[in-house]
Amino acid sequence: MINLKKALITGASSGIGEIFSYELAKRGFGTVLVARRYDRLEAISNRIERDYGIVSTPLKADLTSESDLLRVSESLNEVDLLINNAGFGMIGQFEDLETDREMQMINLNIGALYYLTKKYTLCRVGIGGGVINVASTAAYLPVPGMAVYAATKAFVLSFSEAISEELKSKGFKVMVLSPGPTKTEFFDVASGGRKKLPGSMSPEEVVRRALDSFEKGKRSVVSGVINKVIATGSRLVPRAVALKAARRAFED
Repeated sequence: MINLKKALITGASSGIGEIFSYELAKRGFGTVLVARRYDRLEAISNRIERDYGIVSTPLKADLTSESDLLRVSESLNEVDLLINNAGFGMIGQFEDLETDREMQMINLNIGALYYLTKKYTLCRVGIGGGVINVASTAAYLPVPGMAVYAATKAFVLSFSEAISEELKSKGFKVMVLSPGPTKTEFFDVASGGRKKLPGSMSPEEVVRRALDSFEKGKRSVVSGVINKVIATGSRLVPRAVALKAARRAFED
């Protein structure tokens, strides 16, 4: 078991990332909180230091910016646990969604996660550490209406499971977390406020189960019994049937 003392969390200004920050502080981790919204980060850091007596550092960064990404990577050598949570989704027909915005999504969901994981691994050679990459149940099936988002999360799932096997003999624990619908602002942002899906789990439940599973050495975790059934079932039912069902979920 790796002795974890300090965590860096991306996308820490809201949702699952914010809850990771609080839960890790409860468990005795110092935190480095990364996001674009510095006022939110500062408020969260202040609350952590006040309520838990744990050092927390806000770090403003846009992880689609190469210079910001490099600056964040310079903090990784002293980090025992890296949580790549930053990401966003877009809901809509492929031909209707803005190309530049979709490229930002690819750069954040895939590019930044890959880069930070790579830099973390390189700077911790001989030391080891922990990585939790946040994917989605959308990683388990192509999703019409969220085609690019689901594809980015499929990368996160495949990449994380592969390097988990590669790196375990070198002192690294890598886990991929695949939440289903969660009560956060995600779908409001993804749809521009036009669509809301019911949140079956609170972010607190998702995070607690994720950290408990990480401590047990799990490689891949799907949060929630129903979501596990969906993720497993998507690989068992005929592809055409699964695609039609996924499409109906996102049609207006």
